[in-house]
Amino acid sequence: MNLISSPASGCLHRISIALGILMSSVLMSGCSPPELDRQAKFDIEVQEHYFAAYDKGDAIAFLKSGGLYVDSGEPDDPQLDRPHILPLLERMKSKFGMDPLAVISKQDAKLAFAVVAKMPQGVTQDDVQKFLLEEQENFPGEILQEWGHEWLSLDFLSQQDVDALEELERMGR
Repeated sequence: MNLISSPASGCLHRISIALGILMSSVLMSGCSPPELDRQAKFDIEVQEHYFAAYDKGDAIAFLKSGGLYVDSGEPDDPQLDRPHILPLLERMKSKFGMDPLAVISKQDAKLAFAVVAKMPQGVTQDDVQKFLLEEQENFPGEILQEWGHEWLSLDFLSQQDVDALEELERMGR
């Protein structure tokens, strides 16, 4: 079995991509022209890295058809994609007219490594953040956001993942 395309490794690959983006943002901060702020760099990263290196498709259709984003597909792992993330994306689309895209593995068309959405004209970041904060109240884990001027990336942690990260943090103190 190719570990890069296995569902269980999808989460690890998404984390490595997120860390890579974070590191490139940190490294680029000293090398970029002053007019490029962190959000502009993130927009460039989405357009030049995500869309060049991966396939993309409608995130709602992707999840409805059985695609995996946070879920590993293993029976004992928490299920977030269809019971929680899909309805959240549908509500976000209905409320703001945002069309979330799944950034899909070229090796395994059933695995997404990111969900991004371009901000429509007339929709403010504050409005979407307020919506996501309200959604967080009923979400079984954490909703993570990365903002550009034009793009929003959403990631999700199960409560099990949150607990594991908190335990690692306690051990590190």
